[in-house]
Amino acid sequence: MTTKAIAGTKVRLLRGDGADPEVFTDFGEVNNVEGPTASAEEIDVTHFASGGYREYITGFLNAGTLNLTCNWTYDSYDTAYNDMTASDPHNYELTYDLGLTTPAIVAFSALTTEITASHPTDDKVTASITLRITGPLTITPAA
Repeated sequence: MTTKAIAGTKVRLLRGDGADPEVFTDFGEVNNVEGPTASAEEIDVTHFASGGYREYITGFLNAGTLNLTCNWTYDSYDTAYNDMTASDPHNYELTYDLGLTTPAIVAFSALTTEITASHPTDDKVTASITLRITGPLTITPAA
């Protein structure tokens, strides 16, 4: 069976400009994305008749965070810093090019909550940025 895996080079992180209609452009020189780290709260509903096993139901959903690493550039660092200090969420799209007409898209709104620059003497300067997703993920399949 042929694999359906894709290379990381087929993934892009786009940031919306907040206009109407909203235009999405590449967010800096991203070279690694981890997440979203979606999860669901567990609510223990165990009772006397549970038969000796705990029972759970799902509580609040949490779309989690997106952690990205990018080459440090003034523009991407400035954008991330301004987003963080503005305290307003921005819209993002994580796209997956599957070789079809339109890519698969995971869209979300997020706050920038952390920015860390790394300055090694023997390598490129990078920025690690954490985006806290607020609200649901919207997943659109490739077509």
